[in-house]
Amino acid sequence: MAGRISETLFLARVDATGIKAFVASLHLLQKIGRDLLLEVEEHAMTLRGLNDNKSSFGAVEFERAFFDEYNLNTSLAGPFSGKLAVKVWRELTPLHCE
Repeated sequence: MAGRISETLFLARVDATGIKAFVASLHLLQKIGRDLLLEVEEHAMTLRGLNDNKSSFGAVEFERAFFDEYNLNTSLAGPFSGKLAVKVWRELTPLHCE
């Protein structure tokens, strides 16, 4: 397992309470638009929702302390500018959190 983690660019874990807040933020951003962007920096992770017209967006930032584990492996990113940004979804199916 340690070998897999060392080859991972980004790893974050939250407890049951944290996952409820995380899923709630996904629901909120899903109402804004069909695109979700994930930005990871050494100090925080930001989720951004964007509508189709690119005229409205929302953002939720989770500080590093929110997570039980938070690791951004900058050595795998090559020349790293301090931020990892990826498009996570285009029209997500409904989420459920128990």
